[in-house]
Amino acid sequence: MDVAVDTRLSVSDAFMLVLRATPTELRREVAGRRDGTAVALLRAMLAQADGDVASAIRILKSAFVRAAKDDRPYVADLLVPLLVARGELEHIEEYETSSLVPVLAPGAEALCAVVAACRGEPERSREHALLADAASDAVDDVTMRARVQGRLALAAFYRGEYALAERLAQESAALAEHGGAPRFAGTAYSLGYAIAHDVTGDLDAAARYAEALVAAAEACGDGSMRAFGLVGLYELAAERADHEEAQRLQRILRARMMAPQYRERFASVVADALPLAWRGDFGGFRAIVTVLRDTAERSAGERGLCEAFGALAALGLDANDETRRLARRALAVARPQPGISSFEARYRRLARALGAAACVLVGDGVRAKRVADVRFLREDPDIAALVAFAEHGHWEEAPLRVRGYARLVVTVRDALLHAARRGVLTGAELTVLRELASGKNAPMIARESGRSVHTIRTHTSAIVSKLGAHGRGDALARARKLGLIET
Repeated sequence: MDVAVDTRLSVSDAFMLVLRATPTELRREVAGRRDGTAVALLRAMLAQADGDVASAIRILKSAFVRAAKDDRPYVADLLVPLLVARGELEHIEEYETSSLVPVLAPGAEALCAVVAACRGEPERSREHALLADAASDAVDDVTMRARVQGRLALAAFYRGEYALAERLAQESAALAEHGGAPRFAGTAYSLGYAIAHDVTGDLDAAARYAEALVAAAEACGDGSMRAFGLVGLYELAAERADHEEAQRLQRILRARMMAPQYRERFASVVADALPLAWRGDFGGFRAIVTVLRDTAERSAGERGLCEAFGALAALGLDANDETRRLARRALAVARPQPGISSFEARYRRLARALGAAACVLVGDGVRAKRVADVRFLREDPDIAALVAFAEHGHWEEAPLRVRGYARLVVTVRDALLHAARRGVLTGAELTVLRELASGKNAPMIARESGRSVHTIRTHTSAIVSKLGAHGRGDALARARKLGLIET
C-alpha cells in the first residue's frame, strides 16, 4: 500500500527559501505545488527578480489577506520593503505584524525606521533604529543580521545621514557575503551606488559599487539586480561621455532586454539617447526622449529632464518657439521640493541646468540667470556648471560626472553657430546686423532704410535668436567670432 507523502511547504520555510535560494531553485520549488501563502511568497520573489515589482506587490497583498494570522508576518516582511521602494506609504501600518514572530522583530523595527525616515520623521526613525540595532545583537543568523543592517542603512539614507548609511551598507554587504547571501549584499551595494553617484559624486566609488552589484546578482541569479548594476555602469559611461564604454555596455544590456516595467529603463534609455545628440541626430534624440517622457509613472525630475532634453533637441532642429516652451516647462516641472530622494534631486537639478542652458541658447538670458542663481542648483556646482557651456567652453573641460550632458549642450551650441555660418541669417537680417555693428540703434536704421522701427526690431530679435545669443551685445560678439561682421 502506497503511503502519501506530505509535500506541503510551510510559510516559514518558504520565507527562508526566498532569502537564500536562486530564482532557478525557486522555480523548482513552485513547480507542481498548489497555490497558497507559501507558494505566493516564492512567486512574488520570482516576479521581483524579473523586475516586475508591481506584480510582486499584487501577489503579496493578496497573500496577506488570505494568510493565516501566524503566517502574515512573513508576508508583511517581504511586502513592506517593496511598498517603501515604490513610495506607497499610505496605510502601510496595516502590515505591521512582524512582532508576532520573534526572529522577524529586529527587521520589522528597522523597517519602521525606514518608513519614519521616508515620512520626514527623523527622530522617530532614530528611535526605531536604536531598538532594531539592539535587538539584532541577539540574532544568530548572519543573513538576518545583514538584512537588519541593510534596512538601518536605508533609514539613515532617507534621513540624509549619508556617511552613516554608507558605513552600514558596507557592514550589511560584508555580513551577507560571509553568510552566503549575495542578494542582500547586492541590495547594500545598490545603496552604496546611490550615495556615490547621487550624493558624493565619487564616480570611481560608484563604478566599484555597480561592479560589485553585478557580481552579486550573477552569484544569486537575480536578473533584476544585474540590470540595475549594468545600467549603473552604462549611466556612468554616458555621463562621462565615454562613448566606447557606453557602446560596450549597451551591447551587453541589449543581449538581455529589460522588461518595460524595470525602473532602471529610464537611466538606460537616457544613456541610449545621448550619443544620438552628440553626433547631431537631434531628430532621433527628440523622438526617444519624447517617448520616455510620456511613459507612465515618471517622476517630476524625470519628466523635467526629458522636457529639457526636448528643448535642446528642438533648438538643434531650429524650432526656437518649441525650445522656449519646453525649457519653461522643464523649469516648472522640476522645481525644488523638500524631502525628495537624492536621485530625484539630481534629476531635477539636471533638468533645471539644461533648461537654463536652453534658455541661454535661445536668447532668454534673464530667465537662465534667475534659475542659475537659485540655491537648489548651486548646491551641486558640477551640475550648475552646465549652464555656462551654453556660451563658451569645450565639453571635455566639464566635471567628469556631467561631461556627457555638457557635450550635449556644446553640440547644440556648435550646431547653432554652424547654421549661422551656413547663412541662416537672411539678407535683410545681415544688413541690420552690420548696421547694429556700426553703432546705430533701431530708430536710426529704420529712418535710413525706410522701414518701420518694428520691422528692424523684429530682425534684431531674429538675429539674437538665430545666433543663440542673450541680447544684442552678445549677438554682435558671436557674429564677430563667426566672421559675419568685421572685428
